[in-house]
Amino acid sequence: PMIGLLGFKPIQDFLKKMIEKNVKGLNEEERKKGKAILWGRVENKEGKFAEGYAEVIETYNFTAKSCVDIIKQVQDGCVKAGFITPSKLLGADYLLSIEGSKLEISN
Repeated sequence: PMIGLLGFKPIQDFLKKMIEKNVKGLNEEERKKGKAILWGRVENKEGKFAEGYAEVIETYNFTAKSCVDIIKQVQDGCVKAGFITPSKLLGADYLLSIEGSKLEISN
């Protein structure tokens, strides 16, 4: 029922104004110093597992740099365009090619 309200322009306008008023992005200095730490774990049917941590530069910058790099590789003919994850396209260690990234995997 509530989701239907989001289709009304006055409700959308109100929510947009609230977001603009209350949600602030990072400034340039915060983006330069920021970082993100990611954790993941996988386990098979036998109970064997691996887990890992990745540290990357601030996420807006990481996304921008990796997208530009991937587009450049597609344009240069190094990889094929299409729907595929970056790790399947460029390898599991691709994130390490982005300056400031670290990866640690243990099992």
